Amino acid sequence: MPRALRFCTALAAALLSAAALPRQLPAVGRRPGDQGALAVGQASHEGVISDNDLSYDDLPLEASAGFARNCDSPLYARATDEVRSELLKGADNEGNSDALAGSHESDRHDPFARPTPWMYKLNQSTWTEIPPIPYQDRPVKLALLMFVKDSVNNEQVWHAWLKRARQDNLSFGMYIHAHGIEGPSEFQSPKLAEYVVDGKAPSKWCDIWKPQMKLLMRALQDPDVSHMQILSEDSIPVKPMRDPLLADPVTRMCADNKWRKEWPRAESWWLMRREDAQTFVENQDFAKHHFVRGCAEEQAWYFPLKLREARWGEEQVRVRNECPMFTNWMDGPKACKNWRWNVDLCTGCDALRSSEHRPAGFMHPVVYTDVNSTALRGLVESQFWFARKFTEGAITEDAARLLR
Repeated sequence: MPRALRFCTALAAALLSAAALPRQLPAVGRRPGDQGALAVGQASHEGVISDNDLSYDDLPLEASAGFARNCDSPLYARATDEVRSELLKGADNEGNSDALAGSHESDRHDPFARPTPWMYKLNQSTWTEIPPIPYQDRPVKLALLMFVKDSVNNEQVWHAWLKRARQDNLSFGMYIHAHGIEGPSEFQSPKLAEYVVDGKAPSKWCDIWKPQMKLLMRALQDPDVSHMQILSEDSIPVKPMRDPLLADPVTRMCADNKWRKEWPRAESWWLMRREDAQTFVENQDFAKHHFVRGCAEEQAWYFPLKLREARWGEEQVRVRNECPMFTNWMDGPKACKNWRWNVDLCTGCDALRSSEHRPAGFMHPVVYTDVNSTALRGLVESQFWFARKFTEGAITEDAARLLR
Protein backbone atom coordinates (compact mmCIF):
# COMPACT_ATOMS: atom_id res chain seq x y z
CA MET A 1 0.00 0.00 0.00
CA PRO A 2 1.47 3.45 -0.90
CA ARG A 3 2.59 5.55 2.05
CA ALA A 4 0.15 8.37 1.31
CA LEU A 5 -2.75 5.89 1.25
CA ARG A 6 -1.57 4.32 4.52
CA PHE A 7 -1.53 7.75 6.14
CA CYS A 8 -5.04 8.60 4.89
CA THR A 9 -6.34 5.27 6.20
CA ALA A 10 -4.80 5.95 9.63
CA LEU A 11 -6.18 9.48 9.62
CA ALA A 12 -9.70 8.28 8.81
CA ALA A 13 -9.53 5.78 11.67
CA ALA A 14 -8.41 8.51 14.07
CA LEU A 15 -11.26 10.80 13.04
CA LEU A 16 -13.83 8.00 13.40
CA SER A 17 -12.59 7.27 16.91
CA ALA A 18 -12.78 10.98 17.72
CA ALA A 19 -16.41 11.17 16.57
CA ALA A 20 -17.39 8.46 19.05
CA LEU A 21 -16.11 10.49 22.05
CA PRO A 22 -17.77 13.47 23.81
CA ARG A 23 -16.97 16.78 22.12
CA GLN A 24 -14.84 19.20 24.11
CA LEU A 25 -14.35 22.85 23.33
CA PRO A 26 -10.69 23.91 23.15
CA ALA A 27 -9.33 26.23 25.79
CA VAL A 28 -9.34 29.94 24.98
CA GLY A 29 -6.36 30.76 22.80
CA ARG A 30 -5.78 27.14 21.72
CA ARG A 31 -7.09 25.56 18.54
CA PRO A 32 -7.29 21.88 17.63
CA GLY A 33 -4.16 21.11 15.67
CA ASP A 34 -1.88 23.73 17.23
CA GLN A 35 1.56 22.51 18.31
CA GLY A 36 0.88 19.36 16.36
CA ALA A 37 -1.98 18.61 18.77
CA LEU A 38 -3.50 15.15 18.46
CA ALA A 39 -7.03 14.42 17.43
CA VAL A 40 -9.19 13.17 20.31
CA GLY A 41 -8.50 9.48 20.85
CA GLN A 42 -5.04 9.47 19.27
CA ALA A 43 -2.39 7.97 21.52
CA SER A 44 0.65 9.77 20.10
CA HIS A 45 2.20 11.16 16.94
CA GLU A 46 4.79 8.43 17.08
CA GLY A 47 2.13 5.73 17.22
CA VAL A 48 0.35 6.88 14.09
CA ILE A 49 3.65 7.25 12.25
CA SER A 50 5.24 3.96 13.29
CA ASP A 51 2.06 1.92 12.94
CA ASN A 52 1.89 2.92 9.29
CA ASP A 53 5.60 2.76 8.42
CA LEU A 54 5.81 6.53 7.94
CA SER A 55 8.51 8.98 8.85
CA TYR A 56 7.56 12.49 9.92
CA ASP A 57 8.94 13.85 6.66
CA ASP A 58 6.53 11.62 4.71
CA LEU A 59 3.52 13.48 6.07
CA PRO A 60 1.72 16.00 3.87
CA LEU A 61 2.68 19.62 4.50
CA GLU A 62 -0.69 20.44 6.09
CA ALA A 63 -2.26 17.28 7.47
CA SER A 64 -5.23 16.92 9.78
CA ALA A 65 -5.15 15.36 13.23
CA GLY A 66 -2.46 17.77 14.35
CA PHE A 67 0.29 17.01 11.85
CA ALA A 68 0.68 20.58 10.59
CA ARG A 69 4.43 20.98 10.32
CA ASN A 70 4.79 24.20 12.24
CA CYS A 71 6.18 26.13 9.27
CA ASP A 72 5.01 29.39 7.70
CA SER A 73 1.53 30.72 8.40
CA PRO A 74 -0.46 31.63 5.25
CA LEU A 75 -2.06 34.93 4.30
CA TYR A 76 0.34 37.33 5.92
CA ALA A 77 0.16 40.98 4.94
CA ARG A 78 2.16 44.18 5.28
CA ALA A 79 0.50 46.78 7.50
CA THR A 80 0.55 50.55 7.40
CA ASP A 81 1.20 52.49 10.59
CA GLU A 82 -2.53 53.14 10.87
CA VAL A 83 -3.37 49.47 10.61
CA ARG A 84 -0.60 48.62 13.06
CA SER A 85 -2.29 50.74 15.69
CA GLU A 86 -5.69 49.08 15.19
CA LEU A 87 -4.76 46.23 17.51
CA LEU A 88 -3.93 48.66 20.28
CA LYS A 89 -7.11 50.72 19.75
CA GLY A 90 -9.25 47.63 19.23
CA ALA A 91 -10.23 46.41 15.78
CA ASP A 92 -13.48 44.49 15.46
CA ASN A 93 -14.40 41.85 18.00
CA GLU A 94 -12.42 39.23 16.13
CA GLY A 95 -9.34 41.41 15.88
CA ASN A 96 -9.59 41.44 12.08
CA SER A 97 -9.12 44.28 9.61
CA ASP A 98 -10.16 44.64 6.00
CA ALA A 99 -7.55 47.35 5.51
CA LEU A 100 -4.68 44.91 5.27
CA ALA A 101 -3.46 44.19 1.77
CA GLY A 102 -0.37 43.09 -0.07
CA SER A 103 2.34 40.60 0.87
CA HIS A 104 6.06 40.40 1.34
CA GLU A 105 8.83 37.82 1.31
CA SER A 106 10.72 38.26 4.55
CA ASP A 107 10.09 38.57 8.26
CA ARG A 108 11.38 42.13 8.71
CA HIS A 109 7.92 43.65 8.99
CA ASP A 110 5.23 44.52 11.49
CA PRO A 111 4.27 41.81 14.02
CA PHE A 112 0.91 43.56 14.52
CA ALA A 113 -0.24 43.05 10.95
CA ARG A 114 -3.29 40.84 10.44
CA PRO A 115 -4.14 40.49 14.14
CA THR A 116 -5.72 37.24 15.27
CA PRO A 117 -8.48 37.00 17.90
CA TRP A 118 -5.87 35.80 20.39
CA MET A 119 -3.69 38.86 19.72
CA TYR A 120 -6.66 41.11 20.29
CA LYS A 121 -7.67 39.34 23.52
CA LEU A 122 -4.15 39.45 24.90
CA ASN A 123 -3.91 43.15 24.22
CA GLN A 124 -7.21 43.70 26.05
CA SER A 125 -5.88 41.93 29.14
CA THR A 126 -4.23 43.58 32.13
CA TRP A 127 -0.78 42.52 30.86
CA THR A 128 -0.10 45.71 28.94
CA GLU A 129 -1.05 47.90 31.92
CA ILE A 130 1.50 46.42 34.33
CA PRO A 131 4.01 49.26 34.91
CA PRO A 132 7.46 48.55 33.47
CA ILE A 133 10.39 47.92 35.78
CA PRO A 134 12.78 50.79 34.94
CA TYR A 135 15.89 49.73 33.02
CA GLN A 136 19.11 50.33 34.93
CA ASP A 137 22.61 50.83 33.68
CA ARG A 138 24.65 48.13 35.37
CA PRO A 139 27.86 46.16 34.78
CA VAL A 140 27.35 43.19 32.48
CA LYS A 141 26.90 39.81 34.12
CA LEU A 142 25.48 37.20 31.77
CA ALA A 143 23.61 34.21 33.17
CA LEU A 144 23.74 31.20 30.86
CA LEU A 145 20.58 29.10 31.17
CA MET A 146 21.13 25.72 29.52
CA PHE A 147 18.58 22.95 28.98
CA VAL A 148 19.90 19.43 28.52
CA LYS A 149 19.07 15.76 29.08
CA ASP A 150 22.10 14.44 30.98
CA SER A 151 25.17 15.98 29.32
CA VAL A 152 26.50 18.88 27.24
CA ASN A 153 27.86 18.24 23.76
CA ASN A 154 31.44 19.41 23.18
CA GLU A 155 31.94 19.99 26.89
CA GLN A 156 35.58 20.95 26.35
CA VAL A 157 34.56 23.99 24.27
CA TRP A 158 32.37 25.36 27.04
CA HIS A 159 34.91 24.55 29.74
CA ALA A 160 37.67 26.42 27.90
CA TRP A 161 35.40 29.39 27.13
CA LEU A 162 34.36 29.74 30.77
CA LYS A 163 37.97 29.37 31.91
CA ARG A 164 38.95 32.22 29.60
CA ALA A 165 36.16 34.36 31.05
CA ARG A 166 37.54 33.85 34.55
CA GLN A 167 41.05 34.70 33.37
CA ASP A 168 39.67 37.92 31.91
CA ASN A 169 37.89 38.70 35.21
CA LEU A 170 34.48 38.55 33.54
CA SER A 171 31.57 37.91 35.85
CA PHE A 172 29.03 35.27 34.78
CA GLY A 173 26.57 32.72 36.06
CA MET A 174 25.65 29.34 34.59
CA TYR A 175 22.62 27.23 35.40
CA ILE A 176 21.94 23.85 33.79
CA HIS A 177 18.54 22.15 33.91
CA ALA A 178 19.04 18.42 33.23
CA HIS A 179 15.70 16.70 32.79
CA GLY A 180 17.15 13.19 32.37
CA ILE A 181 18.89 12.80 35.74
CA GLU A 182 17.86 12.68 39.38
CA GLY A 183 20.81 14.68 40.72
CA PRO A 184 24.11 16.38 39.76
CA SER A 185 26.08 13.21 40.53
CA GLU A 186 24.49 11.54 37.48
CA PHE A 187 25.53 14.30 35.08
CA GLN A 188 27.66 12.99 32.21
CA SER A 189 29.72 16.17 31.60
CA PRO A 190 31.86 16.34 34.75
CA LYS A 191 33.63 19.61 33.88
CA LEU A 192 30.25 21.38 33.96
CA ALA A 193 28.56 19.41 36.74
CA GLU A 194 28.98 22.26 39.23
CA TYR A 195 26.41 24.27 37.26
CA VAL A 196 23.61 21.70 37.37
CA VAL A 197 20.71 22.96 39.50
CA ASP A 198 18.99 20.76 42.06
CA GLY A 199 15.52 19.61 41.13
CA LYS A 200 13.84 19.82 37.78
CA ALA A 201 10.60 21.13 36.33
CA PRO A 202 8.44 18.95 34.07
CA SER A 203 9.21 19.39 30.40
CA LYS A 204 8.75 17.78 27.01
CA TRP A 205 9.54 18.57 23.40
CA CYS A 206 8.22 22.04 22.51
CA ASP A 207 7.28 22.73 26.13
CA ILE A 208 10.15 23.90 28.34
CA TRP A 209 8.35 26.96 29.70
CA LYS A 210 8.39 25.63 33.29
CA PRO A 211 12.14 24.84 33.22
CA GLN A 212 12.77 28.24 31.63
CA MET A 213 10.85 29.94 34.43
CA LYS A 214 12.70 27.86 37.04
CA LEU A 215 16.09 28.97 35.76
CA LEU A 216 14.99 32.60 35.33
CA MET A 217 13.97 32.66 38.97
CA ARG A 218 17.24 31.05 39.99
CA ALA A 219 19.35 33.52 37.98
CA LEU A 220 17.42 36.51 39.35
CA GLN A 221 18.44 35.53 42.88
CA ASP A 222 21.83 36.96 41.95
CA PRO A 223 21.34 40.76 42.11
CA ASP A 224 24.30 41.33 39.79
CA VAL A 225 22.93 39.36 36.82
CA SER A 226 22.13 41.79 34.01
CA HIS A 227 21.07 39.40 31.20
CA MET A 228 19.97 35.81 30.66
CA GLN A 229 20.71 33.71 27.56
CA ILE A 230 18.79 30.51 26.79
CA LEU A 231 21.01 27.67 25.48
CA SER A 232 20.67 24.07 24.34
CA GLU A 233 22.94 21.10 25.05
CA ASP A 234 24.13 21.11 21.41
CA SER A 235 25.08 24.80 21.31
CA ILE A 236 28.54 26.40 21.40
CA PRO A 237 29.76 29.95 22.18
CA VAL A 238 31.31 31.92 19.30
CA LYS A 239 31.88 35.38 20.86
CA PRO A 240 33.56 36.84 23.93
CA MET A 241 31.16 36.85 26.82
CA ARG A 242 30.78 40.56 27.49
CA ASP A 243 31.57 42.59 24.36
CA PRO A 244 28.17 42.84 22.59
CA LEU A 245 26.20 43.64 25.75
CA LEU A 246 28.47 46.49 26.75
CA ALA A 247 27.59 48.33 23.57
CA ASP A 248 23.88 47.52 23.46
CA PRO A 249 22.05 45.87 26.41
CA VAL A 250 18.62 45.41 24.78
CA THR A 251 16.60 42.14 24.87
CA ARG A 252 17.03 40.18 21.64
CA MET A 253 14.81 37.46 20.19
CA CYS A 254 14.87 35.71 16.82
CA ALA A 255 11.31 36.46 15.71
CA ASP A 256 8.96 34.98 13.15
CA ASN A 257 6.57 37.88 12.64
CA LYS A 258 4.59 35.98 10.02
CA TRP A 259 3.45 33.31 12.44
CA ARG A 260 -0.28 33.54 13.18
CA LYS A 261 -1.30 30.55 15.25
CA GLU A 262 -2.25 32.73 18.16
CA TRP A 263 0.45 35.37 17.65
CA PRO A 264 4.02 35.94 16.34
CA ARG A 265 6.68 33.71 17.84
CA ALA A 266 10.43 33.65 18.39
CA GLU A 267 13.00 30.87 18.55
CA SER A 268 13.60 29.42 21.99
CA TRP A 269 17.20 30.66 22.23
CA TRP A 270 16.78 34.30 23.22
CA LEU A 271 18.69 36.84 25.31
CA MET A 272 16.66 38.82 27.85
CA ARG A 273 17.46 41.86 29.92
CA ARG A 274 17.04 41.50 33.68
CA GLU A 275 14.11 43.87 34.05
CA ASP A 276 12.11 42.13 31.30
CA ALA A 277 12.74 38.77 32.96
CA GLN A 278 11.61 40.19 36.31
CA THR A 279 8.30 41.24 34.77
CA PHE A 280 7.62 37.66 33.63
CA VAL A 281 8.68 36.14 36.96
CA GLU A 282 6.64 38.58 39.05
CA ASN A 283 3.58 37.82 36.89
CA GLN A 284 4.20 34.14 36.23
CA ASP A 285 0.68 33.01 37.14
CA PHE A 286 -0.75 35.35 34.53
CA ALA A 287 1.93 34.24 32.05
CA LYS A 288 1.20 30.57 32.66
CA HIS A 289 -2.50 30.97 31.94
CA HIS A 290 -2.24 33.38 29.02
CA PHE A 291 1.10 32.90 27.21
CA VAL A 292 1.66 29.14 27.25
CA ARG A 293 0.20 28.30 23.87
CA GLY A 294 1.25 26.02 21.03
CA CYS A 295 5.00 25.43 21.16
CA ALA A 296 5.26 27.14 24.53
CA GLU A 297 8.87 28.33 24.56
CA GLU A 298 8.40 29.90 21.12
CA GLN A 299 5.06 31.59 21.91
CA ALA A 300 5.37 32.71 25.52
CA TRP A 301 7.95 35.50 25.45
CA TYR A 302 8.34 37.54 22.27
CA PHE A 303 4.86 38.82 21.43
CA PRO A 304 3.93 39.56 25.05
CA LEU A 305 7.00 41.81 25.18
CA LYS A 306 6.13 43.40 21.83
CA LEU A 307 2.71 44.32 23.21
CA ARG A 308 4.32 46.01 26.18
CA GLU A 309 6.79 47.78 23.93
CA ALA A 310 3.90 49.15 21.85
CA ARG A 311 2.07 50.27 25.00
CA TRP A 312 4.96 51.87 26.92
CA GLY A 313 7.46 52.81 24.23
CA GLU A 314 10.98 51.59 23.53
CA GLU A 315 12.55 53.65 26.30
CA GLN A 316 10.68 51.59 28.91
CA VAL A 317 10.20 48.19 27.23
CA ARG A 318 12.20 47.08 24.24
CA VAL A 319 12.68 43.79 22.43
CA ARG A 320 14.64 43.61 19.18
CA ASN A 321 14.12 41.10 16.39
CA GLU A 322 17.72 39.88 16.32
CA CYS A 323 19.15 36.38 16.61
CA PRO A 324 21.80 35.78 19.28
CA MET A 325 21.91 32.11 18.25
CA PHE A 326 22.87 30.84 14.78
CA THR A 327 20.56 28.02 13.72
CA ASN A 328 20.47 26.73 10.15
CA TRP A 329 16.87 26.11 9.10
CA MET A 330 17.78 26.61 5.43
CA ASP A 331 19.83 23.67 4.18
CA GLY A 332 17.53 20.74 3.59
CA PRO A 333 15.12 19.67 0.83
CA LYS A 334 12.16 19.93 3.21
CA ALA A 335 13.22 22.99 5.20
CA CYS A 336 10.30 25.37 5.51
CA LYS A 337 10.39 27.55 8.63
CA ASN A 338 10.61 31.28 8.22
CA TRP A 339 13.76 31.35 10.39
CA ARG A 340 15.64 29.78 7.46
CA TRP A 341 16.45 33.22 6.07
CA ASN A 342 18.64 34.05 9.06
CA VAL A 343 21.39 31.77 7.77
CA ASP A 344 22.12 34.42 5.13
CA LEU A 345 23.28 36.75 7.91
CA CYS A 346 26.36 34.57 8.30
CA THR A 347 28.02 35.75 5.09
CA GLY A 348 31.22 33.76 5.73
CA CYS A 349 29.52 30.47 6.52
CA ASP A 350 29.85 28.71 3.15
CA ALA A 351 32.46 26.30 4.54
CA LEU A 352 30.29 25.57 7.58
CA ARG A 353 27.24 24.89 5.43
CA SER A 354 29.35 22.51 3.34
CA SER A 355 30.53 20.63 6.42
CA GLU A 356 29.27 17.16 7.22
CA HIS A 357 25.74 17.50 8.53
CA ARG A 358 22.22 16.15 8.68
CA PRO A 359 19.81 18.37 6.72
CA ALA A 360 17.09 20.59 8.12
CA GLY A 361 13.52 19.36 7.96
CA PHE A 362 10.10 20.30 9.27
CA MET A 363 10.89 19.77 12.95
CA HIS A 364 14.64 20.25 13.31
CA PRO A 365 17.36 22.51 11.87
CA VAL A 366 20.65 21.34 10.39
CA VAL A 367 22.72 19.16 12.74
CA TYR A 368 26.49 19.49 12.22
CA THR A 369 28.60 16.38 12.80
CA ASP A 370 32.15 17.43 11.79
CA VAL A 371 33.32 21.05 11.88
CA ASN A 372 36.95 22.16 11.45
CA SER A 373 38.52 25.57 12.05
CA THR A 374 37.96 26.75 8.48
CA ALA A 375 34.26 26.01 8.75
CA LEU A 376 33.93 27.57 12.19
CA ARG A 377 35.77 30.79 11.36
CA GLY A 378 32.76 32.19 9.52
CA LEU A 379 30.67 31.91 12.68
CA VAL A 380 33.37 33.53 14.81
CA GLU A 381 33.42 36.49 12.41
CA SER A 382 29.61 36.70 12.13
CA GLN A 383 27.11 38.74 14.14
CA PHE A 384 26.00 35.67 16.11
CA TRP A 385 27.05 35.06 19.72
CA PHE A 386 26.17 31.36 19.99
CA ALA A 387 25.44 28.60 17.48
CA ARG A 388 23.70 25.22 17.29
CA LYS A 389 23.22 22.28 16.56
CA PHE A 390 26.49 20.34 16.98
CA THR A 391 26.71 16.67 17.87
CA GLU A 392 29.11 15.41 20.53
CA GLY A 393 32.64 15.54 19.09
CA ALA A 394 31.61 17.61 16.07
CA ILE A 395 33.98 20.46 16.99
CA THR A 396 37.50 19.38 16.05
CA GLU A 397 40.49 20.35 18.20
CA ASP A 398 41.72 22.97 15.74
CA ALA A 399 38.21 24.48 15.64
CA ALA A 400 37.98 24.51 19.41
CA ARG A 401 41.14 26.61 19.63
CA LEU A 402 39.36 29.43 17.79
CA LEU A 403 36.88 29.70 20.65
CA ARG A 404 39.33 29.94 23.55
